[in-house]
Amino acid sequence: MENENLIAIIGMSGRFPKADSIDELWKNLLDNKECLERFSDEELKKSGVSEEDIESGDYVGVKGVIDSPTKFDSEFFGYTARESMIIDPQARVLLEETWKAIEDSGNLVSDFEGRVGVYAGAGMNTYILRAIMKGVAGQYDDFDIMLGSDKDLLATRVAYKLNLTGPSLTVQSTCSSSLVAVHLACQGLLSGDCDMAVAGGVSLAFPTEQGYKYRKGMIFSKSGHCRPFEEHSDGTIFSDGVGVIVLKRLEDAIEDKDDIYGVIRATAVNNDGNSKVGFTAPSPVGQAQVIRDCMELADVSADEIRYVETHGTATEIGDLLEVKAISNVYEDYTDKKGFCALGSVKSNIGHLNTASGISGLIKALLVLKNGVIPAMPDFGKENEALKLDMTPFYINKKNEKIEKDGNTKVAVSSFGIGGTNAHVIMQEPPKREEAAGKKDEKYIFPLSAKSSNSLFEGMENIADWLENSDVTNIGKVAATLQRGRENFGMRSALVAGSKEELIAGLRASAEGKRFVKASSKPVYFLITGQGSQYIDMAKDLYENVDHIRNIIDEGIGYIRDNYGEDLHKILYPSEEEKESAKEIINNTEFAQPLIFMVAYALGSYLMSCGVEPDKIIGHSLGEYVGACLAGVMSFEDGIDIVYHRGKILQSAQRSRMLAVKLGLDEVRKLGLEGVYVSTVNAPEAVVLGGTFENIDRAKEILDSKKIMSQVLSTSHAFHTPIMAEAAEKFKEYLEKFELKDPEIEIISNTTGEPAQSGQLSKAEYWREHIVNPVLFAKGIRHLLDGKDAIFVELGCGKTLINLTKQQNDGRDHIYVDLLPGKYHKQSHYDYFLEKAALLWECGAVSKCEFDNSMIFNKIHMPTYRFDRKNYSLLDLAGEAVRADSSKAVKIETGINRESVEAQLVEPRDEVEELLLNLLKENTGVGNIGVLDNFYEIGLSSLSASQYAMMIKDAIQLDVEIREIIEAGNIAALSEIVTGKLLEDAG
Repeated sequence: MENENLIAIIGMSGRFPKADSIDELWKNLLDNKECLERFSDEELKKSGVSEEDIESGDYVGVKGVIDSPTKFDSEFFGYTARESMIIDPQARVLLEETWKAIEDSGNLVSDFEGRVGVYAGAGMNTYILRAIMKGVAGQYDDFDIMLGSDKDLLATRVAYKLNLTGPSLTVQSTCSSSLVAVHLACQGLLSGDCDMAVAGGVSLAFPTEQGYKYRKGMIFSKSGHCRPFEEHSDGTIFSDGVGVIVLKRLEDAIEDKDDIYGVIRATAVNNDGNSKVGFTAPSPVGQAQVIRDCMELADVSADEIRYVETHGTATEIGDLLEVKAISNVYEDYTDKKGFCALGSVKSNIGHLNTASGISGLIKALLVLKNGVIPAMPDFGKENEALKLDMTPFYINKKNEKIEKDGNTKVAVSSFGIGGTNAHVIMQEPPKREEAAGKKDEKYIFPLSAKSSNSLFEGMENIADWLENSDVTNIGKVAATLQRGRENFGMRSALVAGSKEELIAGLRASAEGKRFVKASSKPVYFLITGQGSQYIDMAKDLYENVDHIRNIIDEGIGYIRDNYGEDLHKILYPSEEEKESAKEIINNTEFAQPLIFMVAYALGSYLMSCGVEPDKIIGHSLGEYVGACLAGVMSFEDGIDIVYHRGKILQSAQRSRMLAVKLGLDEVRKLGLEGVYVSTVNAPEAVVLGGTFENIDRAKEILDSKKIMSQVLSTSHAFHTPIMAEAAEKFKEYLEKFELKDPEIEIISNTTGEPAQSGQLSKAEYWREHIVNPVLFAKGIRHLLDGKDAIFVELGCGKTLINLTKQQNDGRDHIYVDLLPGKYHKQSHYDYFLEKAALLWECGAVSKCEFDNSMIFNKIHMPTYRFDRKNYSLLDLAGEAVRADSSKAVKIETGINRESVEAQLVEPRDEVEELLLNLLKENTGVGNIGVLDNFYEIGLSSLSASQYAMMIKDAIQLDVEIREIIEAGNIAALSEIVTGKLLEDAG
């Protein structure tokens, strides 16, 4: 069968009674734990159970519940407080668990090239029924109630909020809904309707703290225990829970390096029809047929299946008929007895109604993954009526290991009231090839969230998981965080080379509350010029990053092939060559192409990783690198041009340069003869150039006036008229190249302003560039006068960053140098990773994908920690509330202002105050200001429409929805409203 028609399960998530995660569920299963709550009389009365029922002796106050079912991270999903209150908690919980399941799969929806389908079912919405009974739903109009309450919108709401574009189907077949959803998801994948699918179900019944009234002959347990197939089993117990899995075609999952839990060989669905005693009764004929169909589709024999997760409700007729049905099928395949274990997760957590099928599948998947069949809690003796000893089946009364031979198979059944039956057969996943990480190799570990609370809790969660996991190759962790997590605004990135270092870093960052709020600041490249060169520049990057190595090798190869010079021996010399290389690398003809290659490699690598510069300013030679990055010339042409520029300048008249700690105007007032201004680096950093004699004389004058100056180690007075003859030769050579206008804005050295159209494409410009002074300080002033920005220096050290900082007048700029200076001892690669991590943190790049060696398979690891708040209409006052009542219950909560860019500004006049109060009432958000963006606080098109109606009711003024959306905040909307009021008054 190979991989054809096989479906991989690559992600899962869920919340179950006494288990907030899949890992906790598995622990409870291994501990053979019954996870049901037994409520006191007081708790039951508080939930509305009558005293008469409680005292009747027939009321069983038992149920499995999940923790905090009405808590929800509304801001994460872009809902206002009012919207969250009315949305069925089942839909809210499913949203969160779907997000977590997709994260667990290590797939980014924002990057996924195919379509993702959603198939899910939910139980009856008892939440809205209770809200209506309490009289707290009247403050919503009918359309709001429909949007929040209708089960039909369950799957489409998930698709909308998570931007999933495959089929979105709400599946309702009572107890079998979620396993039918799995079947439909598999069909969607096999038919090509989608390329990844989410399938699952949820069931939450309100009030939470309630049981049921036992009636003889009904399916409920009198004892308050669910004991499938046990001698004293007496019925089932309905509980709350949610489960979600993520599916892909197996061949796609293997190609995408997904971590596969198990493989679905086949699924089948049918209905009993009317071949049974009543609508709610099970049918052994229908059940047997769906199992037989599934086995034929899976092309497996019964004796290959090691475990069956049954529907197993513990009802007398249900258990009997289920064993009869499955036995009839298996006995057609084999004469073997007692080789296949039966179990039911309902014995642990109760019957999860619409989520029961998915909870059973998740248990079976965990059995397959871990090679252990958990025993059912407190199982005594088998029900003799089942005659299990005469069947292929048995009940394991203690946890039992099963041999995992790569071909282990399990099955799952789920049967719904009304007769829709579903069956699934699964097997172990194929073994995958693992990349071996280098010992002590460092990686970037990016972590992000929409709130700092979620970020810090997530760090602690991952640290806890690492300490208790058998993960040793942290490259897999880095790969999963980099490729399998969405990138949010609250960020913290760690660089670590060992599991211990990573754990310590996570805990320190969480405890120290360290995070960076990513922003949309523009990015400016600063590119260093001659003088920054030294042997072994970027050597560790060259050895570790393919892109960097390929660029440098291409440049060195071009020079070697065309001009016979081996620059590799100069840049990365052997031990025997190092001393001579240290001298040679300072020769202009070699220094310039080597600096060019390294800086260009850095810049092009950053751009390939998504760091897009808004503007570029180079320093002298650095402007050539900037021009090449901006498309003025190709890299090959750039290498050729810079190599000849270096040779031509090297042959010019030797001269000298002098750095002076003084402003340009003050230098000119000194009247120094025979010297030229070569560079203006900062307000008090000027470089002069001239002959040896004239520079020496200028140095004496400056020393006599106690003005700080220093002769530079250069062979020529670059950017002065002394270079005129060399500049003319260079212009002649440059004429043969076809230069273009830059695609990225370049700040010209010669003008200190943005290069004009047609300027950089002319050879004359580059001739003037050699003889005219570098007005770096003026160019930096142009950049600093704009928005707060991120300055990134391409080259070794941070000379240009330091010059830029000298002109910064207190603006909130960020400075990032990528390589250490000549005397820094840290590994260049490690240094670069730390700086790359900072670039991601501050928002210079949306994705953190700088590591060259990210060839690892993704792994399952902790997912997003939601920052939940309680949103429950049932917790509001119990008085009847009408939409027009003055006693309407006020729904208001605060938002996390970390996610809002604007500062909190209170209303400044009556119009702003009115509009703000109406907005607070509309959204249920209290701590908002007049400059807050409507979108950031969760205002949707629907709530904008309601907001417009509220304005009209309040001041009899028509404001269009378009005007509200375009205004974007209260301050701007106030101007529109004020203008309309003045028009009406006039």
